[in-house]
Amino acid sequence: MFFAEPLREDHDLSSFSSGNDELDMWLQDSAWNATRAGTARTQVWLDADGAVVAYYASAPHLISREELPKKVGRGAPPVVPGYLLAKLALSSELQGHPDRYGSVLLVDALTWVLEAARQAGGKVVLVDAIDDAAVGYYEHHGFKPTPIERRLYMKFSDVAASLDVPWP
Repeated sequence: MFFAEPLREDHDLSSFSSGNDELDMWLQDSAWNATRAGTARTQVWLDADGAVVAYYASAPHLISREELPKKVGRGAPPVVPGYLLAKLALSSELQGHPDRYGSVLLVDALTWVLEAARQAGGKVVLVDAIDDAAVGYYEHHGFKPTPIERRLYMKFSDVAASLDVPWP
């Protein structure tokens, strides 16, 4: 399978290709800077040869209660803490694989973010889908839309339930 680890400066990112230039360029040009600046944390998946075949990045995030559905924002402070799953990309060679690596990657990312929320708190994980196909992907995996276009959320209690782990 694959080995996940935090992004390091010495990872070779030059050959990573997800089929989406924006996601590929962010990994190659911005991920390490975001890590050093403390604005995001990136995990990479490495294959047996040490090549990066997938990645995800997350960051602590605040969302206005009004930007969430009323039933989620009810009783919450005016600004709701959570995490943004800022990037999620799988090598184009692994997309559509029978082992459903894309779903496995998302589970890995949600597990990582859920652990951060256990330590520091938070109510929701958010994603800003890069396109309409990504919206469908996240909805298929239980995310729900917010009033903001292509922004979706999942409560941490639902993340924990889907992973069959206790919350909080």
